[in-house]
Amino acid sequence: MISCENNGPRHPAPQIEPDDGVDVTLIRWMLSLSLEERLAVLQGFTDSIAELPYDSPAAKVQGRA
Repeated sequence: MISCENNGPRHPAPQIEPDDGVDVTLIRWMLSLSLEERLAVLQGFTDSIAELPYDSPAAKVQGRA
């Protein structure tokens, strides 16, 4: 009888990504974090935004006068 099992080291096949301009490395990185780590990262983002002065160019929405 022929066995289809391979007991050697497993290496995932390289994934071929569509070239649609989306960089999924940050998505993969975020998904690799635990829930607590994700919340800490997102809290850091919101803290940074909250520190922006209201009249800062970074706080203005593009396309609005």
